[in-house]
Amino acid sequence: MTRLDLVPRSPTWFGRHRGGSGPPSRLETAPGALETPRYFDFADAQIYTVTHSPPGFRRGAVLLCGPFGIERERAYLTLVRWSRMLAVRGFEVMRFDYRGQGESTGQFEDMTISRWREDAAFCAARLSAAGGGGPLILQGVRLGALIAAELFASGSGDGLLLWEPPVSAEALLRDTLRHNLIAQRLARSEATPRVREQLIAALESGEHVNVDGYSWSFSLWEDAARHPLILPPPSESRPWHALQTRSAAAPRGTQPSRPETVDADTFWSSSSPHLVPRSEDFFRASLRWMDEQRPWRAERA
Repeated sequence: MTRLDLVPRSPTWFGRHRGGSGPPSRLETAPGALETPRYFDFADAQIYTVTHSPPGFRRGAVLLCGPFGIERERAYLTLVRWSRMLAVRGFEVMRFDYRGQGESTGQFEDMTISRWREDAAFCAARLSAAGGGGPLILQGVRLGALIAAELFASGSGDGLLLWEPPVSAEALLRDTLRHNLIAQRLARSEATPRVREQLIAALESGEHVNVDGYSWSFSLWEDAARHPLILPPPSESRPWHALQTRSAAAPRGTQPSRPETVDADTFWSSSSPHLVPRSEDFFRASLRWMDEQRPWRAERA
């Protein structure tokens, strides 16, 4: 169990298939479209994946690297919708849970961003092998954008799509701490909650700190300093694109060098289960960019 407050996670109706063996359960979501949940053994844990397969010709594959912690929970339904939309349009999509989160095994407090990058690299290799060498797009959302960009910089993938990439993992963690403290004050969950600087000092002293129900460690905090946003250089020939919301635009000089601004909600920050965030502009802008790219444009679904 990775959460401290026992918040329900995504359902596991399908059972585990150690090492990906055995016939996986499947759900039909559109005429001919299939969703295949599966566990893969990796390192000392199991990584939970869901593969969305297209109903017809396969244009390419998309590895979806999602957010972490509370942002993962809030973005979950939006990213499921997006994965299904891509599958209908001819892309095979794999989404997965990092070790220590969601349905994957492992303890959150033992994890770092470097380890989650290893998870993404493993899933990229599995998806590429299953696709028979077709083009692979690495897509990242929030923390996942940092991870996808690092993999792309290492030579992995044929394209890169980033949704609201932070300037660094350290900046993202600091911002997460700030939002957590604001939520505590609004909910009056603690009489005198510690300020952000006190929480950071506690982390640096080796204390585990509860942030939105997740146990942050010094290892996670220390490792975050090693993960700035790595954008492709001007000489990069592989296509890539970044999207940012107007409301969450970064200060001048800290944005990606060529972001596209979209009119959409920050769906990873909405905590209300009764409101559906406006994410259609993310979908439209991403599909338009994907349809314009030569590696997978010629075989449009």
